[in-house]
Amino acid sequence: NYGVYASVASTTGWAGYFNGNIYLNGTMTLSSDRRMKRNIQTLDTETALSEIAALRPVTFTWKKSRLPDMGLIVQEVAPVFPQLVRRGDDDKLSLEYLALFAPVIASIQELKKRNDEVEAENDALRRDFEAYRETHP
Repeated sequence: NYGVYASVASTTGWAGYFNGNIYLNGTMTLSSDRRMKRNIQTLDTETALSEIAALRPVTFTWKKSRLPDMGLIVQEVAPVFPQLVRRGDDDKLSLEYLALFAPVIASIQELKKRNDEVEAENDALRRDFEAYRETHP
């Protein structure tokens, strides 16, 4: 059962367009089945970290609603992630925010890898220091 259902045959069309806030009481599910994808490649975690680090999170106030919000400026994201930028019929730009999850996750993985390396190095230094203290009281 669907409250609202729309379908578009083209890959560039919109099945729905809403001008205003959307309230969702439930979950939002996006297709992610491997069978629907091709050319699957793992993101490079170092590259993802530098790309995410290049973004500038901002706070701002919407002109029309005068409501405060936070996010990114699409014109600033475009040089880093051009594939996430969409241009509407009104020539306004929008951002596919949900697609940022993948590089954010890859960035976290890179930070964890670096942290694990630092912890291993710290443990080795600690063992070396303890061994030195035992031989040099």
